Amino acid sequence: MISADGRWNTHAIFGVVGPLRVRRNLAVRVGSAWASAASWTIVVIRFPRYQQVATVGSVDAERELEWRTFALFPGRYMLAVRYYGWGERVELPDAEIDGEARVEARVVPTNTNDFYRELPARSHPFYLWLHFYVYPMLRYRRLLPRNWVERELLPVGNPETSFHYGCVDPGESVLVEVGERVIGRANVYYTLYDLQCFPVEWCQVRELQYRGRRSARRGFYLVRVQPLARSLDADPTSVRVSVVP
Repeated sequence: MISADGRWNTHAIFGVVGPLRVRRNLAVRVGSAWASAASWTIVVIRFPRYQQVATVGSVDAERELEWRTFALFPGRYMLAVRYYGWGERVELPDAEIDGEARVEARVVPTNTNDFYRELPARSHPFYLWLHFYVYPMLRYRRLLPRNWVERELLPVGNPETSFHYGCVDPGESVLVEVGERVIGRANVYYTLYDLQCFPVEWCQVRELQYRGRRSARRGFYLVRVQPLARSLDADPTSVRVSVVP
């Protein structure tokens, strides 16, 4: 399979199923998500336009809730599941469509994301051809509509996540500054990508200030701020990201 859009999320176990044809409603067993991860999001996406039409996550779902049902217009839909801070057993949830079981639960290995460390070794001009546009798009993003840039960069981005992004040139590094009020109320994740959109450095930022290593080549960064509670309001100064020599 060739991934020509979206950005590898090195911090979450990410599962997708569909498209699924729905007439009235779609139900997902969110109990599996609660049992698998400390923080999670399940998004319903209209296919083939990739329009996010419904979401449920750990910041707003009740822990006692076993199933969540979405009333939908007739059509085809996909389910996207993201688990952050997963435990010793990870199970992607089962789903019912119009009252009938259609998707079986699936247990996945806890080390399923280890493949990210091998991606840079698969470097090929083809991947550069697919993704090189991201760098100039971000370099000149102030001249472009913000909604268009974010739609291209994050076509199926997590609706609960706040994003910071920009370009990095050789010799530069990314500085992430986290406000004290964010610690314990949100997880901050940093990823540096090369021009092929392969992740070359990533980590969870756990201190008030983090500086990534100097980049050896051109690329771009993506910082994800994943709230742990609704009490974290949208303060643009809560996390600041800059590129420094």
